[in-house]
Amino acid sequence: MTTLTALCTFVAVGILVIILSYIAMRGISALSLRFLIDTPRPVGEGGGIGNAYRSALRREFIFPNSAVGSLPASSVFWSTR
Repeated sequence: MTTLTALCTFVAVGILVIILSYIAMRGISALSLRFLIDTPRPVGEGGGIGNAYRSALRREFIFPNSAVGSLPASSVFWSTR
């Protein structure tokens, strides 16, 4: 039974590796510096994800404690203490 479980695990992980490598090969060609730093625009005009990077950096480095306090699970945890 353990052998069957290990075999199924390796097959599942192998399929996931194939899928993720396919996505990575196709997606890496779409990345560019302009896409990473440009702000979003209306549909069909291009644009980028610059706002997402700026807000993530602000949340992680400028206000590091606010990200944990804003999670619903953590607020329920701390309210019961």
